[in-house]
Amino acid sequence: YPKELSQLTDNLNLLINSEREQRERYRTTMADLAHSLKTPLAILRGEASVLQLEATGQQQTSVDSIGEQVDRMDDIIGYQLERAVSRGAGVARTDVPIEPVFARLTDALRKVYVDKQVDFHVDIPPDCRFSADERDLMELAGNLLDNACKYGAGHVGVGAATSASGDLSLVVEDNGPGFPAGTGEQVLNRGERLDTREKGQGIGLAVVAEIVSRYSGVVTVGEAAGGGARVEVTLSAESGPRGGA
Repeated sequence: YPKELSQLTDNLNLLINSEREQRERYRTTMADLAHSLKTPLAILRGEASVLQLEATGQQQTSVDSIGEQVDRMDDIIGYQLERAVSRGAGVARTDVPIEPVFARLTDALRKVYVDKQVDFHVDIPPDCRFSADERDLMELAGNLLDNACKYGAGHVGVGAATSASGDLSLVVEDNGPGFPAGTGEQVLNRGERLDTREKGQGIGLAVVAEIVSRYSGVVTVGEAAGGGARVEVTLSAESGPRGGA
């Protein structure tokens, strides 16, 4: 390159190398994390099996719940590791019924937020289905519901429907303070937290936006009818990022 451009090209090369190194560190960290968690998860699974032999009544229910959540953690680790090493790859889709996904998540979140006694109002037709990676739907819906439980005042509304073309629409509302006026897409940025009263890293909605992008979709934040937060997600039946959330 002409010497007049050398500084620019050098900076661009530094930026490219830095990005590559960052992605490699991310993949390595995810692999290390997955490997590190294998042993404690195996111990928990083994202890749950021992307790299951002696448990009766309510104890049996608790042991079953522990085993189910250990399996869920194992699935999450595998899912996140796969995402780390296959960024940009296409979505492997299967036909997924939507209502059972939300049923599993609401059952788990009732236990997490037992002190709030969250009331879930779920309006999902039994025949509502969508072609997707079920783990993507679990991750997406889980983040939306967790935010609604965390920042809401005990009531969470959920709606889902599919269009004639097979697109999926999801709506999650709560009765909390809602999003501050004028925040718009700011809440979708990774690390952005508009309410520091609750614990968190500002990652949930950024993960939602990333998954939505993989399904050529759109995520819209706004105000619920009762004044709380409302998040609407539309996922396309056809893969491929469409940009814009």
